[in-house]
Amino acid sequence: MESNQPIVHVSITDMVADKLRDGIRDGTFRVSQKLIETELCKTMEVSRTPIRKAFHVLLEEGLLERIEGYGIVVTGGERKRSYWLEILGALERIALESAVIHSSNTDLAELEKVQLNLEEIWEGTNGNIDPNSPEWKAVSTLDMEFHNRIVRASTNPFLGEFIDMAARKGNITYYHGKIIEADISEHRIMIKAIEDKNTELADKIMKQHFR
Repeated sequence: MESNQPIVHVSITDMVADKLRDGIRDGTFRVSQKLIETELCKTMEVSRTPIRKAFHVLLEEGLLERIEGYGIVVTGGERKRSYWLEILGALERIALESAVIHSSNTDLAELEKVQLNLEEIWEGTNGNIDPNSPEWKAVSTLDMEFHNRIVRASTNPFLGEFIDMAARKGNITYYHGKIIEADISEHRIMIKAIEDKNTELADKIMKQHFR
């Protein structure tokens, strides 16, 4: 080991928290499963103190939830993610409505270009994209670029920062699971809302998009 490398001290609580996180991610601990201190003490060979401290850490992260009169249960972060998704959707609606008001012809042309690339990939695969394929990565990148272009067109210098934070905090990606044709077709309606300067349509379609 290099002499100038810092020594990292990992506490028992940190190790227990890591084991619990890994167990939640790999399905060892299922969503809604109750975690019992005495059982974890036995399997992890630690006292109750680090277990309780680790519970506190994961409660703060949203991976666990304390139910009054019942105990600690696994949430897998879904509740926390739903809160951040709600915030993200609201911020995206603000961005689109602002883009309707402030966007330029150049902004609209750039959105159209990204959309056409998305549609070309979709049509080229007949709507059947393997999640491990280059097409999947291309579509994910283009979808994020489409939303980023809307944020830029809004001319609000702070929206992008808050949108990135909400997506990061909620561990949210724009495309996850099966890509559906409706997602791409909704982009087309967003473009129409900007073309027509229609804030009511913008609000309606972005709510639908994040629902």
